[in-house]
Amino acid sequence: MMKKTFKRILSLALSAVCALGLTGTPAAASAGGKISPGWSWSVQDRTLYLSGSGGMHHWDMDYTDSEFWREVGAVCDTVSLNFTDGRKDNGLSPYRIRDRFSVFTGSWGSLTWRLDQTTSSLTISGSGPMPEENAPWTFFGSLELFRHVIIEDGVTTVSAAFVQSAACETVTLGSTADLSKACPVATTAYYVSGKNPRYLSYCGMLYSKDGSTLIRCPRDNQSGVYHQNLKVLGDNAFTKREKLVVPQGVTTIGKDALGFPSVLVLPDSVTSIDPSNNQYGRYCSLRLICSKKNTAAQKAFPTRNGDYYTVTHQLVDSVSSYYTGRPGVPKYGWVKENGSWYFYEADQRITETRRIDGRDWTFDAAGKRLEQPPVRTEKPPLPCNTGGLLLGQTPQSGKGYQWEPGKKLLTLSSGARLGSIQFEETVTGTVTVQLKGSVTLSPVYGQGVLSALAAEKAGLVIRGGSLKITGSGNAGGQDVYGIRSGLGQDITLDGVRLTLNTARVTGAGYHGGLCSGGNLTVRGGSLSVTTGDGSKCTAIRALSSFDFPSGTITAASGSSAANPLDSGSYGLYICGESRIGGQLTAAGGDAPTRSHTYPMSAGIYTVGSLEITGSVRATSSTGYDAYGMYIVGDLTIGKTGSLTAKNGSRTPTNTASGISIHSGGLTLNGGTVRAESGATVQLSAGVFFDTVTITINSGR
Repeated sequence: MMKKTFKRILSLALSAVCALGLTGTPAAASAGGKISPGWSWSVQDRTLYLSGSGGMHHWDMDYTDSEFWREVGAVCDTVSLNFTDGRKDNGLSPYRIRDRFSVFTGSWGSLTWRLDQTTSSLTISGSGPMPEENAPWTFFGSLELFRHVIIEDGVTTVSAAFVQSAACETVTLGSTADLSKACPVATTAYYVSGKNPRYLSYCGMLYSKDGSTLIRCPRDNQSGVYHQNLKVLGDNAFTKREKLVVPQGVTTIGKDALGFPSVLVLPDSVTSIDPSNNQYGRYCSLRLICSKKNTAAQKAFPTRNGDYYTVTHQLVDSVSSYYTGRPGVPKYGWVKENGSWYFYEADQRITETRRIDGRDWTFDAAGKRLEQPPVRTEKPPLPCNTGGLLLGQTPQSGKGYQWEPGKKLLTLSSGARLGSIQFEETVTGTVTVQLKGSVTLSPVYGQGVLSALAAEKAGLVIRGGSLKITGSGNAGGQDVYGIRSGLGQDITLDGVRLTLNTARVTGAGYHGGLCSGGNLTVRGGSLSVTTGDGSKCTAIRALSSFDFPSGTITAASGSSAANPLDSGSYGLYICGESRIGGQLTAAGGDAPTRSHTYPMSAGIYTVGSLEITGSVRATSSTGYDAYGMYIVGDLTIGKTGSLTAKNGSRTPTNTASGISIHSGGLTLNGGTVRAESGATVQLSAGVFFDTVTITINSGR
């Protein structure tokens, strides 16, 4: 159990991911909030920005079914991270985060990087040299995520810290690229801006600007077509291949330039060969083919018949038979024909999308260049079932309701019985829902409705009165909510009497009762929130902070035990800091009892710190892990605070946990803490104790 706890907590210090950096703080984020102490998040233009210092205390973010990733994954395809104190602790599983998002971006010194999984490309942009430390994308473990490297104009020196996959197919160099310290490796082709004063791309190979030095020949380039000015094979020019015929006219062969072929043909023009080319490994063999008069070749590769490696000579009168004559210069690069542009490589037209000179070009089947604007798919409007409301910028009124879009005010009166209420994405800011008397919503899930009351782009303030939500139907594996705000949008309930019961969900659907995409505030009133069974069940959730100064809350989640996805069941699930001054009872339902993903039943699960000055009772049911209360941050009990936590049964394995109270730290300034358990009890000791009574009753 200690090993798993270490994995969950200590390994989540967000390290290499934080070395990724942030491309820039968004000027005006459309959504945002806090995740845990010291960490904030925001969303703008389909990009999730995470910024902060210290560990990001949220081990559940390691799993793709977690609350936070579920929400942001629905609206974002790019994630950008900034670790402000420069630490390099790993806190997010690279295998999980890379499966959730399509694009990753961040800073690297004065430069920015962008890894796009949809195009399998890594792009480096900005101004200046690459740093000599930590290529941030190595966080993702497997470098197979990208097959194309683009170094844009403005980037100067390529450092030795630049890391890529050995399977990288193409490398594109901008006008300012300098490879004097390191050279990225391409297996298929190099492309170089025509404005680069140092380098030239010819038939997919990388040359010095005048074509006299071959810097790199991609492994898969077997064309045998070389620049007519070629004289020098630079260091590491070729990679391993079975047979290499060195071009006629070459005079000098640099360090490790030949790639240690099994058969090597050298022309008479070669006069200088670096001795490193003869350092073959054990059990290797070389057959050298050269003319009898080529003493430089014979001296560089003397015959050898040892048990380490073997070198044999095949001396001929002339090697001319290995050369069919120097071919004419093939078409290469941009060519305009009959008014249309084409891009040639060794006389062949490109017929696919290709990154050329810093931008993407698309060509049709005949090779003709196409100008295509990017296609952006807009989200469809929110659905609404019979008897429900779909509210936008047009005033609406009817029996028991009135919508005033100018004031962003929805008034619901006694007698109103509606199926559901959905606010269109054109409604932004904060919507006030004023309850006058008793109002009932009866959504029928599975008839185009996934929420009883939802605002995708706006926060919700619900005031006064009584609201009853009773769901029915079945969403057939889709996510279902009672009350929901979009990512980064807050929910406030002010003096509301809420009774919320959602329907059962079958299949892989998520089941949430009262779910805020940002902060959740409950002032006064009384809440009773119960969810039916589902894939993952959470009665009350907030992706940022939870503030409950007064009132009464009962939160009970349904069972997720029957679902094959091994998801948890939570009474209260908070991704940020929590303050509880009212009376709260939270119960987690049954969770699966088997899995490597640790499905949990928990009465309360919080990522940040939790301060209790009111009365809290947290209980869990059965699960692989069963926690009465799981607090990743610190727990503080005030003088008037009272906490009772009880865990249910957990899976009887060495890695499963049955814990009443789990917290990162415990500070008791008075009050009472009671931990009851039916399995195992663990109380994480805090850092300060004052007048306090602690009772722990061990059961079976």
